[in-house]
Amino acid sequence: MKVQKHQCIYMDIGSNETSDPTYDDFNQLYVGDSNVLYEVLLSSGMAKSQLRYDVYEGAIHNENEWKERLPDALRWLFDIGK
Repeated sequence: MKVQKHQCIYMDIGSNETSDPTYDDFNQLYVGDSNVLYEVLLSSGMAKSQLRYDVYEGAIHNENEWKERLPDALRWLFDIGK
């Protein structure tokens, strides 16, 4: 994958996200897979300055959680206020 200097990726995840509450460790599967994706993106040539990945402790898979994080994500993606 050829990464352009102007390309950026924002990723975030809550540590308590799940789509299967009957599987106790499902949230850790989400976090683990997100960690792997982050490492793959870095190894593909993306610079850390082009990639942001945040894990929000205790956050769940919910629109209310996302609306709290969205303003910061947009500021970072569009380089606002830096």
